[in-house]
Amino acid sequence: MNDSTLTKTTPALRPWMGAGLLIVLWALLALVTSTMWRNPQALDFYPRWHGAREMLHNHNPYTLDINRTILAEMGYTEFIPYKHNFGYPATITWSLLPFWLLPYKLSVSMWGGLQLLLAFALPLAVFRLLEWDIPPRRFVMIMLASTFLYRHTFSVYLLAQFIIFILACLIAAWWLVVINRRWLAAWALVSAPIRPDGIVLAAALLFDLLLKRRFRLLILWGALMGALFALSVAWIGFWVPDFLDAMRGYRENLVSYYPPDVLGVDLLVPPFLIGVLVWGAWLLWQMRPLPDRLRIPWSLSVAILVYLLTLPQSKDYTLVYALLPAWMVLWAGRDQVWPGRFVLLIFLTTWLYPLMGQIHRPLYRLDQLLTPVLLGILLTYQWRRDHRPT
Repeated sequence: MNDSTLTKTTPALRPWMGAGLLIVLWALLALVTSTMWRNPQALDFYPRWHGAREMLHNHNPYTLDINRTILAEMGYTEFIPYKHNFGYPATITWSLLPFWLLPYKLSVSMWGGLQLLLAFALPLAVFRLLEWDIPPRRFVMIMLASTFLYRHTFSVYLLAQFIIFILACLIAAWWLVVINRRWLAAWALVSAPIRPDGIVLAAALLFDLLLKRRFRLLILWGALMGALFALSVAWIGFWVPDFLDAMRGYRENLVSYYPPDVLGVDLLVPPFLIGVLVWGAWLLWQMRPLPDRLRIPWSLSVAILVYLLTLPQSKDYTLVYALLPAWMVLWAGRDQVWPGRFVLLIFLTTWLYPLMGQIHRPLYRLDQLLTPVLLGILLTYQWRRDHRPT
């Protein structure tokens, strides 16, 4: 083969080589993951795997009988209604179908490996989309800090949760909108609402696209989501009331928390909520004229912080969504030193809140208020610094 032939074939091979490398890396991370869990059936992934398998057999996964079976197989000796129930939209059965078809141990290992791979890849994807030619050493530091120094990323990985995947779907939708791949962007937005919080954040991005008159993309999204919904209804009947009822498990089993409660004074909650909503609307209004490549990550970061501060959270691992605002702060302050140090300090302090909670339990919850508030302050400063009216 001569040099000219190599020149012609090499560019065509690069995407396949990249895909092959990612698959190999995914397999290696799945193998590493499989050695970490002594009892993989006790993970948060199991109720969804079991419930989706039941649904594939035409059983309603929201029933208390299935809830009872899930708890027994997870090792619970008593039945606690609504604890570790299926609790997610039934459409997850179709959007993540390959994982439900695999045996559980293989499925959860592949899922854990995927979460770790996404945690490594997402900051690179964000910085590439923002066209930041980041020095390799700095990128490695940000990647490791986002994955291991930020307690919530590590926690989500160890629990085999779904937060990182949702964040990846939102970032993928941003990229696909920018390059005008409507079908793939619609599928990414269909895949994001696999948890109740994913529904909220996907809705925020869809609303942004509506304001920008992306009607074709919205019609495609509606068609895909409608098809998944219709298929799930045909399989188990109209499941929405059962899904809404299953969500009470977060409240009844004390795994749901309202960040404004940290204020400790009920009278402070309404002005706090109004202040957060006004802040979010003020920033989003200013971000309207930006092109998709910049508007979507800025506005999505604001939507994430508003969500984290104003709606009940299922444990503190939802703070993984705050990684996108943190990366936006780092990108916007790339010519400064202190933003990176401040973000690193925020990441490190997430490990202190559990220790403080051992002294005084309410201090543990400070994380769910202070982390998004501090990132919101940094985000606002960087936005005003770069977009102050002249």
